[in-house]
Amino acid sequence: MSTRANIVVEGGEFSPTITYYKHHDGYIEGGLGGYLAEFVKDNIDIDESKFMTQFIIYISRKYGESANLQEIEVNSSVQGDIEYMYQFKNNELGVYIREEWREDNPFEENYKDWKYVTLVNKDIY
Repeated sequence: MSTRANIVVEGGEFSPTITYYKHHDGYIEGGLGGYLAEFVKDNIDIDESKFMTQFIIYISRKYGESANLQEIEVNSSVQGDIEYMYQFKNNELGVYIREEWREDNPFEENYKDWKYVTLVNKDIY
């Protein structure tokens, strides 16, 4: 089964907010979240406008194709069928976690109402 996720990189003063989508392997441990956390922890003061390029290069060099990053794509908004929504803002990485599906209308849920966990911030690394 696919574990869909979005990554929202909040823009700075001179860069826009960009949303990315990953159709599978979006879970935290052993998936996209672990790779994102490792990248943010190991790279302090990341320029938001270069976040995804630097992330893909860093993880690909370290893990090669086994990291399974090939299918990350730019998206115009947060998908409605995701389980994880990663947010990078001010050099902090966190994740909103969908804890339950609303079968009657799963696509209208607001991810900001989901459980939020900080994965990496300046006090953690």
